[in-house]
Amino acid sequence: SRGLVELSSVVFRLQTVCPWTKQQTVADMIEFARKELVEAEEASTHFPDVNADPEVASTQKSELNAELGDVLFNVLMLVEASHREHGTGTLDEVCDTAVAKLRRRAPYAFEGGPHVSSADEASNLWQGAQREG
Repeated sequence: SRGLVELSSVVFRLQTVCPWTKQQTVADMIEFARKELVEAEEASTHFPDVNADPEVASTQKSELNAELGDVLFNVLMLVEASHREHGTGTLDEVCDTAVAKLRRRAPYAFEGGPHVSSADEASNLWQGAQREG
């Protein structure tokens, strides 16, 4: 997506030119990500129902979008910090690994995969693939 590419570019730029960003460790980024996940959870629990005042709903959607953006930003920062600190994969390599894992665990979601007719069946296939590695 365009937005993910742009956010990734911003993270790379920060990692390149920002002294504060350069000194953040994997442990720092994990802690920041945890805090942002809690904030995203809080924002989602206050999400309006379909009958809420449109203005309130719009504000709450904006707040949740902001928190989800913070989570995503922190995950990208974590990938970069891990690459710098531990020599782990680049963002592309991490994404490739995630895609391969998801294709293994959810083959029913892709062409040529098995058909599933229920959430339980999908969950069983996912858990079986998860046990296999």
